[in-house]
Amino acid sequence: VFIENRLLDSYHAMLREHGCTVVVMDPLDGPAPEGVLQFWDLVNAASDEDNDVALDQHKHTVLLRFTGGTTGRGKCAMYSADNLMATRDSGYINPGMEFDANTRFLHVAPLSHGTAMGFYPSFFVGGTNITMNALDLEAWSRVAEAERVTHSFLVPTALYRLLELQKASPRNFSSLRTLIYGAAPMSPTRLDDLVKTFGPIFVQGYASTETAMFVAVLDKADHRTDSERAIKRLSSAGRVTPGVEVFITDAEGSVLPTGQTGEIRIRCRALIQGYYGNPEGTAKEFEDDAWKSGDLGYLDEDGFLYIVDRLKDMIISGGFNVYAVEVEAALAEHPAVLMSAVVGVPHPDWGEAVHAEVMLRPGVSVTEKELMGHVKSQLGGYKAPKTLTFVENLPMSVVGKV
Repeated sequence: VFIENRLLDSYHAMLREHGCTVVVMDPLDGPAPEGVLQFWDLVNAASDEDNDVALDQHKHTVLLRFTGGTTGRGKCAMYSADNLMATRDSGYINPGMEFDANTRFLHVAPLSHGTAMGFYPSFFVGGTNITMNALDLEAWSRVAEAERVTHSFLVPTALYRLLELQKASPRNFSSLRTLIYGAAPMSPTRLDDLVKTFGPIFVQGYASTETAMFVAVLDKADHRTDSERAIKRLSSAGRVTPGVEVFITDAEGSVLPTGQTGEIRIRCRALIQGYYGNPEGTAKEFEDDAWKSGDLGYLDEDGFLYIVDRLKDMIISGGFNVYAVEVEAALAEHPAVLMSAVVGVPHPDWGEAVHAEVMLRPGVSVTEKELMGHVKSQLGGYKAPKTLTFVENLPMSVVGKV
């Protein structure tokens, strides 16, 4: 097990108990504890002779990485070398992301997370990667300004908070030219506010652990509000990346026509080899060299991909399908709402009822009845929350996903 020196005291006993040899990445100040080797000692002692080991870039597994587990138990994804090169190349295939030798990419989350999507294209083009390993937006703001950061990746909930910070205490972000967002739905109303505050620097990327490349991209040029058609496009994930095949199916796997909602399935070069030690999970989620994403969506006539909801998150209330994403988007249009999470709760008559957990903007008040009425006026009565709770915070993952 390779670990940073600062983790040695915390993990040494447990790792040794499990029979692991531990390799620390930097020289130790004193003698190495039992079973601990030092990385640079191993490098310096290694032979320069060719070891006659060859890696098949398509078949051999070079990386194991767990899914986030936000919709169930995490699964261990297997990546080939070519999967990782597809991650890199998808940053170049979409030129609006503007990766070049002057790129300075600020990573909030650890590189084991989705931010690695920006690491590979930055590294291979000769740019700079700056790591934080913590979702601290005040620290992000200080570092972005001081280090003249050009690129970063933040999930929508983090961008909402950054928007409030920038309005309260503006900083000089003139070096920023590409802010990538994704991993969760973005409110079109909030997005319009973000563009007005930070400028036309936003790019949405749709991807997943199983297809770790920019599968679809809503480019900077598509972040417009000058027509109803353009405003609707803000709620899409953008156009499918060249070389990627996205198709929409019904529950039986039959391809649906343009405009119809179904499960999103993906074939691409970044498609993983399956789940390590989990043949049942692999067989369930992969079919005909495509991944069954579990996302509900549709493609419009111009090739824009719309993510409607997670299949597991769809609420069926009184026989009607209610998508949590659209209820959250309607709530976000109210000026008092900072962010929300919408779920289905059991109901004796309707099967499920719509429930919302809502965070308000600081110093603003609104009643439950007002918010329920606001959603009702936007979406109709059956989609409006039947219950609503105001909360101080929503439970977040390490990268800021609810």
